[in-house]
Amino acid sequence: MDDFDLAHDEVVRLHVFLGAWFRGELAQEALDRDFADVLHTEFENVQPAGVVLTRADIVTGITAGRGTNPGFQITIEAPRLLGSWPGFILFQYIEHQTGALASAPENRRLSTVLFERDGEQLIWRYLTEVGREIG
Repeated sequence: MDDFDLAHDEVVRLHVFLGAWFRGELAQEALDRDFADVLHTEFENVQPAGVVLTRADIVTGITAGRGTNPGFQITIEAPRLLGSWPGFILFQYIEHQTGALASAPENRRLSTVLFERDGEQLIWRYLTEVGREIG
């Protein structure tokens, strides 16, 4: 599988998980396997408002959000491979959220992720998101 497909598949997979998690469609056991285990121990996420969250912050927040948003949907748009090097892939995409409760009900986030690569497995190392409401 080429780097674009590998990164794109992982981004879609994780966001399918997040949508189902917030809608309450997944059992608690899915959290580690499908989410926490793919975040690097030093993972950081720069949120649209500029707040930097650690892996622990993200896992705590996602855990608490299970089943809290039954109308939540996420789609991935405009995927783009920015670069790849031995052990790393830099990938960008737009995350389109509808039915969001924690932010504007409909919003888009331009997201750039740095993956560490271990064979065919990708680990989320760093993520920055720039967001805006859809008017």
